[in-house]
Amino acid sequence: MAPFGKGFRLLYREEPIIVNGQPSGAIISGMYGHRVEASLGMGYVRAEEPVTADWLAAQKFEIEIGWERYEAHAQSSAASRATLDALTDA
Repeated sequence: MAPFGKGFRLLYREEPIIVNGQPSGAIISGMYGHRVEASLGMGYVRAEEPVTADWLAAQKFEIEIGWERYEAHAQSSAASRATLDALTDA
């Protein structure tokens, strides 16, 4: 999971993951992804149901960095330049 785009804050670890306005997990590892030119993070979320690609697409994700929330996009596969372009062009 990551707040995408240039100028976003870096992720390191322990940043809260907010799902639909509720704290639901945390970043366990993060840093700047030079290949995709964005801040990237890996983390875990807790959910009442199985976490599938459809479930990920239906949720609103945010990452809290320094008491500010940033929109984030979640996926269950590796990030790529094409994925980033598709998300930022939408």
